[in-house]
Amino acid sequence: SAPAVAGTVPVLVRYGEGWSRQMWWPDTTWRWSRAERATVILRNSTAQPVRVEFAFLAQSFHEREFRIEADGRTIHRSRLPAARRIITLENLELPPGETTLALVVSGEPSKADDGTSGEVRLKMEKPRVRIVGP
Repeated sequence: SAPAVAGTVPVLVRYGEGWSRQMWWPDTTWRWSRAERATVILRNSTAQPVRVEFAFLAQSFHEREFRIEADGRTIHRSRLPAARRIITLENLELPPGETTLALVVSGEPSKADDGTSGEVRLKMEKPRVRIVGP
């Protein structure tokens, strides 16, 4: 199926609350969550709902219970290993406007390995959204 709006970027991703400052490397960007809960905002700038795939590379230094909530309901639940792992939400329906996703992790904080100060829990690297249908 055709994209919702050809030639534009109708859905944008931005970090909400609970993150470190943004870090950069030549071909990637990331932030660390500071607390057990951090938010990501997906903005659908069209006038219609769209279905998207939202994916990012997650990293933790400890095993953690992990879930993603949208409007207070759990839409993803998994166990994160002490490693890097791709997290993908498929067929996520976004109404027009902003949708806030809460990323919730269990466990003790740790220290980052990239110069980020303070305590961290979950690294979100290269978040991206792809429209999969109306």
